[in-house]
Amino acid sequence: MENANTMSDHDILITLVATVNEQHKSLLEKMEGVKQNIKDIKDVDLKEIKNGTHERIVALEIRVASMEKLRDETNYPEVVKTVRNNNEWISSFKISWKTTLFIVSTATAVVTFILSFLLQLSNLLKLH
Repeated sequence: MENANTMSDHDILITLVATVNEQHKSLLEKMEGVKQNIKDIKDVDLKEIKNGTHERIVALEIRVASMEKLRDETNYPEVVKTVRNNNEWISSFKISWKTTLFIVSTATAVVTFILSFLLQLSNLLKLH
């Protein structure tokens, strides 16, 4: 029984090794194809491309270079700190502005009430 299991394990391992070897060869062939494609792409003279691709590639390279330069020059911790400070200031300003509007509106209402009361009182006094 043990001999049958050992033989079966041995057959499975042989099949596994053969399959892995086939997959490995297939992968190596695909990688060679990819390498050849990359080499072919590198060998193409971009100036010979007539459909504007060369100009688009050059423009893209310039944009990428400028973005990388900006990325390298930006001090992100300082930017984050500044944005947080600005957000706090905006929040504080909104609260102050709402408070000021409330006080001014209340004062305007009180003054309007007093003036209308005084006008009505003066009209009453003129009638008598």
